[in-house]
Amino acid sequence: MRVYKLYFKLLKKAIPTLLVYIGVFLAITIMATLSFQGNTDGIFEDTKVRTAFINHDEDTLLLRGFKSYLGKSSEFIEIDESQKAMQDALFFREVTYILSIPKGFTEDFLNGKDPSFKSYTVPDSATNHNVDMAVNTFLNTARVYRNNIENISAEELVGKIAQDLDIQVVVDLYSEEVDKVDNTRQIYFQNYLVFAILSVLILGISSIMISFTNLDIKRRNLSSPISLYSIQFQQILGHITFAFICIILFVLLGNILNGQSSLDKTSIFFTLNVIAFTIAALSIAYLVGSLTKSIDITHGIANILGLGMSFVSGVFVPMEFLGETTIQIAKFTPAYWYTTANYMIGNLSNFTWEHLSPVYGHMLIQLGFAIAIFAISMVINKKKSKEAA
Repeated sequence: MRVYKLYFKLLKKAIPTLLVYIGVFLAITIMATLSFQGNTDGIFEDTKVRTAFINHDEDTLLLRGFKSYLGKSSEFIEIDESQKAMQDALFFREVTYILSIPKGFTEDFLNGKDPSFKSYTVPDSATNHNVDMAVNTFLNTARVYRNNIENISAEELVGKIAQDLDIQVVVDLYSEEVDKVDNTRQIYFQNYLVFAILSVLILGISSIMISFTNLDIKRRNLSSPISLYSIQFQQILGHITFAFICIILFVLLGNILNGQSSLDKTSIFFTLNVIAFTIAALSIAYLVGSLTKSIDITHGIANILGLGMSFVSGVFVPMEFLGETTIQIAKFTPAYWYTTANYMIGNLSNFTWEHLSPVYGHMLIQLGFAIAIFAISMVINKKKSKEAA
């Protein structure tokens, strides 16, 4: 196993460079995962909308009740009533919703009419829907009583509306697994491994393969008593050993940083997914090593592939913020299927075949990438061997 021993002597020289990438990975991961403050109880909380309530009508009992109800979903901000002031307030996000009540609104409403009011909002602001729903709920409830109780007074109308809208429904959520753990930090850590695994494997494996690409060394190896098959086999065995060491290192780091056992079901499936992606990354690193002849070029390729796959596959930029075209491109990389599987694993509460089959499917796709890329690498290496002969 002379070549196998030589492999790790050469790898030892590349350790300082590999430690730089591992250090960068750890710095990014620690800042991202340990500073994350997740909502561990999974309860939805309303966010109050910064709202300007401009009343051109009288300070009537109906409008006071209306404003009081809106206050449950709004934080009222005082602004000037001029058109320019309102536009500036929306532009600078002093408010995101402006509600303007016209003169005579209360009288018209109580007389059976449906007067309209003007509203101005920040475009595409999701929180404004809370105010819209509150406005519609109050006015629709008021119309029901106004249309069905003849000569209802404003005081009675506001009282009945308040009584109805104060009713709250308590919802209890039950899960088959009571002690569900928030795995958000673990998901973030596993996703960031895309950059670390790709960079470390490409640099480590390529630097070793480049050492064997010198034409004189190749010819000397061909004339040695060790067969070409044995040389390639021992190199590949070294690559697999190196990848296995990386898996152990990153899995242990993940368990230490996230404080989770490596024996629970979630961690086991995270590890299986890491193994699948590492095999795909190993094949990519082997292909890069087969094509390049300079360590400087390898550094550039490692950065491009590591950062590029991280951006398009939802590692550095959440998947929901990526465009459809970017996602379609990402599907042609193993990193997309790896990160998607991580989200699936992290949100699993039932580890049945029905829930796990998509995860296994994503792992198989990663292994499919590995087989295809490795086959291409073997064809390239065979061609180069004939040229060296």
